[in-house]
Order: sequence, then C-alpha cells, then structure tokens
Amino acid sequence: MKRKFKFKDLALDVLFAVGGSFLYAAAIRMFIDPNHISIGGFAGVSSVLHYLWLFPIGISYLALNVPLFFLSWKKLGKKFLIKTVFATVLVSVFLDTVGFLPTFTENKLLAAIAGGVISGVGLGIIYSRGMATGGTDLLAKLLKDWFRGVSYGKVILTIDILIVTVSAIIYRDLWSILYSAITIWLSTTVVDTILSGMERAKSVSIITDKKQEVLEGILRDVNRGATVLDAEGGYTKTGRNLILVVVRSYELFHLKQTVKAADPNAFLIVSEASEVLGNGFRIHEENK
Repeated sequence: MKRKFKFKDLALDVLFAVGGSFLYAAAIRMFIDPNHISIGGFAGVSSVLHYLWLFPIGISYLALNVPLFFLSWKKLGKKFLIKTVFATVLVSVFLDTVGFLPTFTENKLLAAIAGGVISGVGLGIIYSRGMATGGTDLLAKLLKDWFRGVSYGKVILTIDILIVTVSAIIYRDLWSILYSAITIWLSTTVVDTILSGMERAKSVSIITDKKQEVLEGILRDVNRGATVLDAEGGYTKTGRNLILVVVRSYELFHLKQTVKAADPNAFLIVSEASEVLGNGFRIHEENK
C-alpha cells in the first residue's frame, strides 16, 4: 500500500532539518573548531582540512559524504537517502555561512561542554525525524560488510577514535583528545536523551486486521523483518494478527508512520528492549 503524501510531514521534516542543521553547524563554528576540538566523524576531518589548507569546512564535509551516498544508496532506501542527503547539504551550507556568529575561545573546557550539548541537540532534532547527516554512520554500514562479527557501535567508535587521535597530532595538542572526548560524550548523551536512547532497541507489537499491507510497508520502508503471531480478542473472541518487530529508536518514527499509512486502526504497543542479539543488531558473543 502506497503511503499518501502529507504536506504536514514534509513541512515538519524541512523545519527539523533546517533547525537541527543550523544548531549542529553553529556548535562546530562557535565552540568546537575555533578551539581545535574534534567532534569526530566527517565534521572532524573537515575541521582538520580547514586547519591545514583552509579548505571550507562545509564543502569538505559535503565532498566526503558524496561518495558514501553513491556506495550505500541500495542499503539506505530511496526515502531515507533523500532525507539524509537533504540534511547533509543543509549542514554543509550552514557550516560555511554561519561565520557571522561569535566564537568562544576563552575557556576550552566550557567550549567543549557547550559544543557537545548544542551539537547533540542539533543532531537529536535531525534524527528524531528519521534523517541522518551521512558521515561515519554510513561509513560504518559499509565497513560492516567487510568486518562481519564486529558490532556497528564498535565500528563507529573505532573510526571516531582514529579521527580524534590524528586531529590531536595535527593540532599538536594531545590535551585536545580529552576535550574531544568530553564533546563527543556530551553530544551522544544529548542525542540519546532526545531519542530516548538511540542505540537501544524498541520492541513493537502491532495488532492489525491488515497483516499483508503492514508487513509489506515494514519490509519496504523500514527494512526490518517481523514475526507474525495468531491472536484472539479477549472480549470479541475474534481472530487478530499480531506482528512483532524490533527496531532501533531512530527507526521508530518511520515504523509508526508506515503502520499508520497501512492501517490507521492498528493498535501499537511500544516497549524498551534492554538487549537484542541477532542479525541487524548486536552479534551473539559466541559469534564474535
């Protein structure tokens, strides 16, 4: 079942993308980059390129992401790719156009804290609408195909540690590693708080009379598997379909929209999954 276009959803996507991208770029240009703090990811690489050769940070950020878009478009799906490209372009534009904002260099620790919190708010706003900003998230998805058995989180962590370490060497300031760690930790914590734990999984039980339409939507738009169980209404005694699906927190928005489009009368129960082992999530310990 094809989802009906809604102008309200598009307007909210654009509003959140613009606001989140502006905050993220402002945090980098006001607090992070002037103090030679690395936020990791492609933003950290772009700051280093700007430091070495004065390359515009925004252009570098976009140039680094473009190859990943082409390499991973099959993995992302058309809708998610379009939204991610849009958010990434906005971040790139703002990185090179917010130079009018004042910079804070009086206290490096306060700059690390402010940069981490504000960048986390910006990214959290973007992620909350099912968008991403490219960078190490996409790179980690590609590297996972080569390093099977290594968790997705560990791939991202390894990339960020490498970028932060190299940045500190180039900046000739090993203390930069400490400030970068503070910034990245705060940013990640704020994002997780906004998304109610982005890395944690959500277990969603869907009770619906339109099993096939809902399943097709989940497979097509969310790219997650599902388990179908037979259920019976406790009062009506009529047979129902119960679909169990586990998603990451940042995928929950897409899942709810997809189910609503397929069956507006579907009944959803969303709960925290404290630990998920298996394909698409953390690998079983014995398989590592």
